[in-house]
Amino acid sequence: TLPADPSLWSQLALVSGLAVARTAGHSLPEEAIQLKWPNDVYARGRKLAGILIESAALPQQQLPAERAAAWLIGIGLNVHIDWHAAPAEVAHRATCLSSQTGRPLGLPVVLVELMDELQRELTLWLRGHGEWLAQWRERCMLTGKILHVRLGPERQAVGVCEGVDGSGRLIIRDEQGVQFLTSGEVLAWQ
Repeated sequence: TLPADPSLWSQLALVSGLAVARTAGHSLPEEAIQLKWPNDVYARGRKLAGILIESAALPQQQLPAERAAAWLIGIGLNVHIDWHAAPAEVAHRATCLSSQTGRPLGLPVVLVELMDELQRELTLWLRGHGEWLAQWRERCMLTGKILHVRLGPERQAVGVCEGVDGSGRLIIRDEQGVQFLTSGEVLAWQ
């Protein structure tokens, strides 16, 4: 069950990303793992994982009104990839745990670690513990960088990233002032 306050739901991707980063930290040094708002995990500058969250309505006659939606968290964590078979543009931008550690890792072990971390982080978040936000901010790879963010088909925001706020919104400062973005796609950063 998600928090009753819908404004907190956008934090779900961030909390899930932190769980993935903590899982990667079982195999890699903590400083090697970074988070990219809203839903990507990087290791040493290359994409290691992505998260997609979807909601679905459930039949209301089966559940009380406050539980009439299900949230599905899809996590794509690269554990072992044959980079020789991958397209060159992907191989230069992405990585996997095995490549980063220099040794093969067992998928079942990583899956159990991921599930444990995800359950731990989600439980703490649902209980209102705010430590996740400080940990996420420490790993934010965009803070201080100039970002180009797609907001829609014809709209972009360009500005300096000031991190994320307590609601999980991306903070961008541009010539007009500060913008708080609840959604968007970070196209480029420098």
